[in-house]
Amino acid sequence: EDALSHLKNMSLKIGFDYKAVKSVKITNFRESVGISASLPAFYLLKRGSEKGTLDYSLKEQALSCGVKINFSKKIPEGDADIIATGPLGRKVFGVDYGVVFKTEMGDVYEMLLDDSVAYKGYSYLLVVDGYACLCTVLFDKFKDVNGCFRKTKEFFVKKYDLTIKNEKTVGGVGHFSLSPTFVKGKSLLVGESAGIQDMLFGFGIRSSLHSGWLAAQSIINHKAYAKNYDAAARKAFSNKIKASFVNRFFWNRLGSDYGLVIKALRKTKDPIKLIGRVYDYTLFHRMCYPFLYAKEKL
Repeated sequence: EDALSHLKNMSLKIGFDYKAVKSVKITNFRESVGISASLPAFYLLKRGSEKGTLDYSLKEQALSCGVKINFSKKIPEGDADIIATGPLGRKVFGVDYGVVFKTEMGDVYEMLLDDSVAYKGYSYLLVVDGYACLCTVLFDKFKDVNGCFRKTKEFFVKKYDLTIKNEKTVGGVGHFSLSPTFVKGKSLLVGESAGIQDMLFGFGIRSSLHSGWLAAQSIINHKAYAKNYDAAARKAFSNKIKASFVNRFFWNRLGSDYGLVIKALRKTKDPIKLIGRVYDYTLFHRMCYPFLYAKEKL
């Protein structure tokens, strides 16, 4: 399902700025491949407190519904109906570090694959209407993140003669659980608080919004809301979590330059469909998961 359609089906207004991306370039220093699609491959949006961001739009929609927001105040965790505060003490499996900045170059959507710049992960340069994000994402050897980002920055600056203005540092960590916790006492856990995040690339915004909507619907429509939410969330996310676990296992074994990924994308007639199959819980995933899960528990 298209991401924007999914948000609309949850009665969320598209009150934020976004860019529908239909083509992206992937390189590993030695070879490159371009992916193009008739429909959006993904959407780019901004986070933050400024007008036009996703966060600002959600805040305005909440206020229009009569919600009162108390900033810089906390309630006891056990008193919360929904906990959406991010990771709750789980092991870090991914680290993202980089910068956002203004630039005069045209739009660019490019991913760089090589363990020397993003160990078991990826680096990227995204430029939309003069606003850019340059980051590296690591899934191990986190102490090397600064060195990896420096190499990433050097590569893109040299390749595009990139001019960086008003640079600001950004970053974060990823948390994942094969056994997510959706209910804790009377509280419903959503997003990373529950342990929902894509283990392959670290994506999570859509899952967080979806789980939050499921939690709210359970409270509104069901007396036994905790039981209802736990069942609904497991139905929505369990197979996705299993698929991303299998994907991460094989990604870690593709070699240091991920040439097989580029070759597979170049060979296929429909790269977007191929990527979609990677995220589906296919027969291949179902066959592999029990063995890989047992291996993880050893």
